[in-house]
Amino acid sequence: MKYSYDVFVSFRGADTRCNVTNHLFAAFQRKGIFAPFKDNKNLKKGESIAPELHRAIEGSWNFIVIFSKNYAFSTWCLRELDQILNCALKSGRRILPIFYDVDPSEVRHQKGSYAEAFEKDEERLKHDLEIMRRWRKAPTQVTDITGWDLLHKYQSAEIEKIAQHIMNLLGHKFSSLPKDLVGMTSPLEELEKLLFLDSANDVPVVGIYGMRGIGKSTLAAVLYNKIFHEFEACCVIEDVSKIYRADGPIGAQKQILHQILKEEQEHLEVCKPYEVTTLIQSSMLHLKALVILDNVDQIEQPEKLGVNHECFAAGSKIIIISRYKHILKGCGVDRVYEVPLLNQTDSLQLCFHQKTFKCADITSYYEQLACDILNYTNGLPLAIKQLGSYLFTIHISEWRNALVRLRENPNENIMDVSQLRVRPPMCQYKGRCHGQTNYTVVEVHPKRDNDYMEQGYHGVQPSLLVSYLNPFEHADL
Repeated sequence: MKYSYDVFVSFRGADTRCNVTNHLFAAFQRKGIFAPFKDNKNLKKGESIAPELHRAIEGSWNFIVIFSKNYAFSTWCLRELDQILNCALKSGRRILPIFYDVDPSEVRHQKGSYAEAFEKDEERLKHDLEIMRRWRKAPTQVTDITGWDLLHKYQSAEIEKIAQHIMNLLGHKFSSLPKDLVGMTSPLEELEKLLFLDSANDVPVVGIYGMRGIGKSTLAAVLYNKIFHEFEACCVIEDVSKIYRADGPIGAQKQILHQILKEEQEHLEVCKPYEVTTLIQSSMLHLKALVILDNVDQIEQPEKLGVNHECFAAGSKIIIISRYKHILKGCGVDRVYEVPLLNQTDSLQLCFHQKTFKCADITSYYEQLACDILNYTNGLPLAIKQLGSYLFTIHISEWRNALVRLRENPNENIMDVSQLRVRPPMCQYKGRCHGQTNYTVVEVHPKRDNDYMEQGYHGVQPSLLVSYLNPFEHADL
């Protein structure tokens, strides 16, 4: 389910609106945490929860309940708490209790003001014993969850910790993921099965491999967004190889500790490598964590970073992504998943999602021509996007010329789309198209990848890929 809000806060306005609740929402705003109804005093009150609140509770990912002295005197609050608990029990969403000016034991055992409040409710609801039973049970159930006791503490510091805790639960969001992902359903299901094949207490290490541009990182990101809320801590190192080359292991280790502990790790500069590794492993021992290491290109990298499944808490998951299967095997992964190329239907759909095919008057002839052109990408997503960008820059009547060019440049090597070389436009393509813009031809030169050839890949067939790029927008090429 897709949730509309990061967290819903249940509170007694008269007790906390001008103090702890106000400060908490301010902390949420600073951290980009989306929470509804900072001020519910204008909502219409009645015997049941207002529809707006009901939808907000159903649409929230996490819940915070601020217990104050007069919380239980509010029928409104008790109804909220009942629904929150029901949502949490049904879907596994988290509840975080905060005790503002009341001792947790007073809430748990319903003493003091809570005893007084429920005595009044029992008299008023003597004909509806089931509601009364649920209302009495709810505070006890919630107080069994570890929360924050603000009584006799510096609230500003505690509120920052609470907001950071919610950030930890929300995890590393891949907000830059494309909205319309193609061909992900089946790979996502297969990868998820591999990751959760073991018992709940095991710590599997799953490897993802495939050629560059096939969508390894995107697949891992989609899986992450689906499951990260099941973990106490999450860590994503998006380019291990790049960080390793620039800063050595310490660069990636600082990122791991920062994401797990949510603290800056400047002191690590003076630590010895084994000390940092020990710190990472000791941090992981007590946290059910999800760790993703992307673009691993050396067998020893995970071990040197301190990512060892034997040092992880029960239920943790480790995902290692590499272009090469032998790297994953050398890293000791439990099982590997090879990201497949797209079939023709998905290839065409991916191209349709770009600018290329947004005009509605494309005839079946040109659709078939597009399929013929896309065959030369062999289902490689990045190649499809490159080719789609090229097709968009030329008139639809010129697609036949594009197909001829591809046929005239056969090559059986794997495409390495990073090898770009700008050259002057060929005479037959010189001129203007789409709004009088001059374009420069960019060739994508192939590069043989022996690792894939050994695995039976024959690569993308004719791999000369031509894109027309505005030279003023792409001066860095």
